[in-house]
Amino acid sequence: MRLVVAADVRGPRNYHVGDEAMLEANLRALRQIAPDLEFTVLSGDPESTGRFYRTGSLATPCIPQGHTAGSWTRRMVEAGSPCAWAEWMGEEITAAVRASSGLFVSGGGNMSATWPERLLERVALIELASEAGLPAVVSGQTLGPALTPDQRQLLSRAFPKLRWLGVRDAESAALAHDLGVAPGLIHRQIDDAFFLEALPVTDTRADFLGEKSGRWIAVTLDASFAAPERAPSLAALASQLDALAGSLDARLVFVPHVGGEDAGDGASDAVAGRALAAQLHASMAVLDPWQPREVRWLMDRVALVVSTRYHPLVFASAAATPAFGIWTDEYTRIKLRGALAPAGLEGWCVPIAHAGRGGFLPLALELWRCRDAVRERLVRLRAEARSWEAGRWEGISRVLGLTPGTGLAEESPQPPAISIAPCAPLPFRAPRLLTGEQWSRYERDGYLRLGRLLDARWEGGSVCPQLLFDLLGRDLLREICARVYGAQTNISVLIEEREGQSDWQHLAGMTGHLDRDPLVTLWVALEPSTRANGCLEVIPGTHSPGLPATAEAARQVPGDAIESLELEAGEAVLLHNRLLRRGSATRALSVSYMDARTLNILTGQRFPIVFGEYVDDMPFLRGILEDNRRLRESAEEAARYAASLLEDTQRRERMRCEAEQYAKSLEDERAKLRVPARRFGRSRRATSPASPIP
Repeated sequence: MRLVVAADVRGPRNYHVGDEAMLEANLRALRQIAPDLEFTVLSGDPESTGRFYRTGSLATPCIPQGHTAGSWTRRMVEAGSPCAWAEWMGEEITAAVRASSGLFVSGGGNMSATWPERLLERVALIELASEAGLPAVVSGQTLGPALTPDQRQLLSRAFPKLRWLGVRDAESAALAHDLGVAPGLIHRQIDDAFFLEALPVTDTRADFLGEKSGRWIAVTLDASFAAPERAPSLAALASQLDALAGSLDARLVFVPHVGGEDAGDGASDAVAGRALAAQLHASMAVLDPWQPREVRWLMDRVALVVSTRYHPLVFASAAATPAFGIWTDEYTRIKLRGALAPAGLEGWCVPIAHAGRGGFLPLALELWRCRDAVRERLVRLRAEARSWEAGRWEGISRVLGLTPGTGLAEESPQPPAISIAPCAPLPFRAPRLLTGEQWSRYERDGYLRLGRLLDARWEGGSVCPQLLFDLLGRDLLREICARVYGAQTNISVLIEEREGQSDWQHLAGMTGHLDRDPLVTLWVALEPSTRANGCLEVIPGTHSPGLPATAEAARQVPGDAIESLELEAGEAVLLHNRLLRRGSATRALSVSYMDARTLNILTGQRFPIVFGEYVDDMPFLRGILEDNRRLRESAEEAARYAASLLEDTQRRERMRCEAEQYAKSLEDERAKLRVPARRFGRSRRATSPASPIP
């Protein structure tokens, strides 16, 4: 039997550790299941790929000259036939697919608008396999989130023909269902390379580990951090890494995941590593790209991992090493949080905007403080994941006909969907986090119980920075803000700890120092709150326009219209900011979610952003600040010029004094010379002979 395998690998001259790791892990697993199985791997460098993995290999297709990615995608949408795909893929690949036993697409995140060529290649392979009546398996994917309409159309045609689709995160599962994949064929999984075995590095490349004793912090930044627009974030991150290394008495090592002669400065992580090293006060070892199993071995030997890339977090999780993710856009947010989610550690992942404002260091220190608990979770994850992985490969084997007694016929039973804890089993349709009925209740009453949002990890009623950040950035709250403010609105937060409020008041009336009122507030009980000890009370419906939301009006409301919100510690309720409420006497955390343009009118400052990026929407203020800067520069220049004039005047005054002194000295010298001259004249007249008489 032979499988055609698609993997985004391009050989050592354009090397991607993560893509190579997933391919290597999948080939090893398939060979263990069926030792005689042969492979044809599509590669950007068929010769090196075939030699390294001991497989057949064919070159990946390229978009034809004269076409852009968009125009070629449109053409394939319009063509819509297997013949068009076969013509583009070429005779060798088409023949290899038709002569194979099935198609296996290795894990990755390239079915996205960012990589249109790879998306087209995978659609073409699925269509060719389907035309030949062969099973197609897609493993370990992050799908989208960005797709053009034409790309969505192609995927929605191809994906329903799959026999197995493995996804690494909930967002990809929901997108797969939207693209028409049957729920029973969508399988949540850990990354393909999670169980890749470590390979010790015994040569001089690992000498740095023995140079000095102590801890090591592994850092991976993608190449974008070498770009000028990332310079402020890089500088802020460098200063925080310096402080982190000093606090932990640790040394830094930069571990690139993309590199090679053909990668170029725009893609090579080493460029970002050198830029970071130039900003650091501490020394940092910058490695060349290692083989995936070698990187996995290194993760066993470091104390902490900090990364903007996905697979360092996967390898760190597999090694039970605490890891911290920094995401730069929606795509990396989904991926990095997905890498940490199986162990429930996605809270240790923050946006670059937060890290660039100094938010990385306190959370990294908190992660280090919690390292033992984090390691316990990761060790438990690895033990549990072995059974999930065994079930996954059992199902894939049945689909591909690798298990004795099952064939490739359409009537062969489909394997059950596999879900990874702590996620709930994947439903037929991945629902939104709040149902339409819940939104209706909120719009009617002005509040909504959200259940327990703070868990037992929090101690003594105090919320550590990581738990607070995890709470503030929940996908549930992201969805709420998108519904209330609009999906494109950047969101900031005002965080307060409240205790005791005897009279009726709406939350909008308690934020007089803001230039605009927030619309929603998250209220989280930090201790049990009951009627007996004074829980939060609300008057449902008083948020509605036209109703008097005043304390005087509230006092006229009958008692049975007042609702007491009893909450256990850690439970939360969503409040409309114009809803009248009072209490509670117990400690609670109040988080107002606001339009990120909101200003504190007392200080002129904005508030921390949790969703989106800071955007300067006040060009007039920027203009005033620029004018002030120019005026300050002009004033400083004028002061320098005045000082130079004063200095010149003083110099000239000194020169005048010196000239006067010199003139006086000449006068004195002249006076001295006149006296002998007069004497000489008199004596000459006295001694001269009488003039002869003519």
